[in-house]
Amino acid sequence: MKSKSDDRVIELLLARGPLDRPALAELAGLSRPSTGELITRLINAGLVEEDGEIPTGRRGPNAMRYRLRRGCGSVVGLEIQPDHAEAVLADVDGTELERIRVKARQNERPATLVRRAVRAFRGADRLQAVVVATPGIVDRQGNVVFVSDHPHWAGPQGARLTEALGVPVVLENDTNLAGVAEHRYGAAADSDDFVLLRFTESLSAALVLDGRLVRGANGAAGEIGFHPYQRTAAEVIGQLTEAAIALCAVADPELVVLSGPQATAEVAEAVEEQVAATSLFRPRVVPSALPDGAAVRGALALALDRGRDRVYFDEEPER
Repeated sequence: MKSKSDDRVIELLLARGPLDRPALAELAGLSRPSTGELITRLINAGLVEEDGEIPTGRRGPNAMRYRLRRGCGSVVGLEIQPDHAEAVLADVDGTELERIRVKARQNERPATLVRRAVRAFRGADRLQAVVVATPGIVDRQGNVVFVSDHPHWAGPQGARLTEALGVPVVLENDTNLAGVAEHRYGAAADSDDFVLLRFTESLSAALVLDGRLVRGANGAAGEIGFHPYQRTAAEVIGQLTEAAIALCAVADPELVVLSGPQATAEVAEAVEEQVAATSLFRPRVVPSALPDGAAVRGALALALDRGRDRVYFDEEPER
């Protein structure tokens, strides 16, 4: 039975990587003897292992560093599109193990495509969580409600995959997961109130307010487009300006992040100027810091959260 102090040490090792006993004691607010007992308990539980000695430059034994033990479980983050799936397998400690790309078959259903991608990994043992980024609207139950031009994708794909893979599977809108990645690792890492405007085949948005992803009652928050964006630079800037103003009126973000093939610093600067010139809103507008693979990176981030809850904290995460 783990204690709150055990959980605190695990959280520190997740956030900071390998640490020695004095550092763990100081950061966790524990005595060194208590920290030593705690480390021994976590080693015996198979959650922590030694990471090597640190030379102290003094007489006596060197300090030992400790890290989370690899091999306790793995997770998968995927992005699926009608023509392919991109997937990343990682240890629950965050180490990326394998990355693959699978070509979709004609009219292949999402559940079949995901199942093939996961089973293509060589080392997907002790799988703890799978998170899938998909186009379209995904409701609270993980059902794909609507995908433009691909009606056969609709249905309870999450439940089907959970049953097929024998591990909890969560589906989430791809733009939402790109927003998660931007918040964790990208241009919005220092902002808890921002909008990601993603323009690829259509225009869509992810809303993060107070540090939390906003999905809406039916998973449709941010689905402002479902139509192709304009092609010339002036048309793109005009359309993005209109979308940014509309979203500012609803969410009042401090930051708008632009993501897509034309999301350059020059376009972001022009949109920021036009928003300020034609509305009362003054958000900063910047290009994405994650131009490639943001959705699969966001999927992996949520899969790690869910896998760690199961492995380290004995919790079954909610959707």
